[in-house]
Amino acid sequence: MGLDMAYVFLLGLPLVGWLLWWWNEIWFVTAIKAKCSSMNIKMFPVTWDFLSLGKCSHFYGTLKYCVVLIHKYGENVGAYRNYMYGSPRILVCSPSLSKLILNLPDKFKQAWPTIEALGSNSLMSLKGTHHDRVKSLLMNAINHPHALACIVVHVQPTIVHALQSWAQKGKIIALDELKKVTLLNMGRYFASLDFGPQLHSIEHMLFAITQGFRAQPAKIPGSAYRYAVKCRTKFKSIMRVELEKRKQQNENAKEAKDLMDQLMQMKDEGGKNLTDEEVLDNIVSSIHVGNISTAYLSTWALYFVAKDPNVLHKLREENMELAKEKKDLFITCEDVLKLKYTNKIRPRVGTYYAFGGGWKSCPGNMLVRLQRVILLHHLLIGYKWEVLNPDVKVRYLSHPLPADGLQLLVSEI
Repeated sequence: MGLDMAYVFLLGLPLVGWLLWWWNEIWFVTAIKAKCSSMNIKMFPVTWDFLSLGKCSHFYGTLKYCVVLIHKYGENVGAYRNYMYGSPRILVCSPSLSKLILNLPDKFKQAWPTIEALGSNSLMSLKGTHHDRVKSLLMNAINHPHALACIVVHVQPTIVHALQSWAQKGKIIALDELKKVTLLNMGRYFASLDFGPQLHSIEHMLFAITQGFRAQPAKIPGSAYRYAVKCRTKFKSIMRVELEKRKQQNENAKEAKDLMDQLMQMKDEGGKNLTDEEVLDNIVSSIHVGNISTAYLSTWALYFVAKDPNVLHKLREENMELAKEKKDLFITCEDVLKLKYTNKIRPRVGTYYAFGGGWKSCPGNMLVRLQRVILLHHLLIGYKWEVLNPDVKVRYLSHPLPADGLQLLVSEI
């Protein structure tokens, strides 16, 4: 009897696997195949190639993998079936199909597989009306004209001081320097964190979170994901102490001094405040994402501007003209709007897209753009820079960046 059951089990196991495979095919894949067909986009099955390419830290990654697939199957193929991040996936490379997916959240559910590293209450992890509520509050706090005017005034002293130190050093790694500058600005504006040992520790925590939230979500000792979750928990604990302190001190306070105060005081349309966990998760995420978005976008801006003399000349001309009109070194929001050519600077497609799209677009995109324009303005009117490794390769994981961090030689004009 026991032997018969064993045979039944061994024979039935492949059958169960086959049925599950077809259930996945009918339930999930058929709908996307129909969308691809209606848009004249082909979908090919691919298997384990991504894992072999993605392991190469300095050259290959998700974007390089897309290039490999396009060369292999042709430019009119926009979707590929694969096994990524621990489960079956469909990798979309077509701009038109990507736009469709980003703008149809009811048809295509979007979620990170690494929620613990991002925060379960952070904007990146939320969906539906809960997501819309938190995003609305964040946008009112960050992208409101008054908030942006304050940010322009707030970030410039740090940027000007940083550029002076770059010129004194001569040779710098731009990515490292930009992360320090933007973290100090984000820390001050979002949670009144100032320069010191604590901010230095937070810098290391943010690096670990960045490395972990696109890693395989396995809690194995020593894994990037496990360490990212640990660092996020530690960072959140630091912010929790600050939150409790403010709740005791600011019960009767009316004026918010930073984003944390604003999120604690804000109410949605129904008159409901954010919970403590929502405030904490979104403060941690705002500092984290604001830091890497600004630093990465600015890194690519410095790289591409330095490699194009015509663009550099036009930018310097526009910013020098504004500087001559100003009596003060610092510029205003109105001045930023006058820098029309500088505001058009974008990283090249295939390097870094900072703000997402559709309902998942970044609520702080104006904040990041402002800081990039301000950095370029002060750099262009007072300094020159040279890329020491103009043919540097791109490291794609966790984000597309110059493999050497962008080594620059900076000096005063």
